[in-house]
Amino acid sequence: MNDHGVRHRAPQPLSKRRFPGPTPTVDRNDPRPPLNRGRRGPQKPHDLVDGSRPPPNSLDLPGMQSHTRSIRYVIETERLFLRPLTVDDVDTIVDLHADPRVNQFVGSYTRAEALARLTTIERQWNERGHGQCAVELKSTGELIGRSGLRYWDEFDETEVGWTFRAEHWGHGYATEAARACVDWGFAHLPIDYLTAMIRPANLASIRVAERLGFSVRRDDVLGNEPITIFALNRP
Repeated sequence: MNDHGVRHRAPQPLSKRRFPGPTPTVDRNDPRPPLNRGRRGPQKPHDLVDGSRPPPNSLDLPGMQSHTRSIRYVIETERLFLRPLTVDDVDTIVDLHADPRVNQFVGSYTRAEALARLTTIERQWNERGHGQCAVELKSTGELIGRSGLRYWDEFDETEVGWTFRAEHWGHGYATEAARACVDWGFAHLPIDYLTAMIRPANLASIRVAERLGFSVRRDDVLGNEPITIFALNRP
């Protein structure tokens, strides 16, 4: 629902698969990479829904510079669609972080800062095949927050993060989105564990991390601010 009270129709994913259920027949004439390459066992409700996504772990993908903007949805959960964030989301991200309830722990952005951050996110998607996602409600199409994976050079670790509009707190969206990203990461990335970097006073995010099975790994510093590094080992 937008600011004028208009209810948007939920965007439709490119795939019409429903879960659980049998794996659909693969069309060998389809040039797109098959869904769930390398996955074993039953598929989960928050699995990939767009066959045009970049192959996992690809670091050199010719022609991928604009690929992130052609992907509609990477992950689908019971209530949410997740797609790569792009520079087209700049105004929404600035607005999301303008709320003092949100930015007290994750900071705010000017438009220039948000553009720079989103450009970096696009680059990570293009170079690494994963990154931060916009989180949209299936029921309305509203972008209610962001979640996804981020590789940190300074730690040589991949973090799962989540930030949501305050009016959507308390509905389990952060846990739902982050759990889907965690499962996606372990299914498609050659990593032994994922981290969640959280300010010690951010009790709500700590509770989300604990619900996901994360536990304290160490204390560290990021941007001159103390943080607690939570970690979850590969199952």
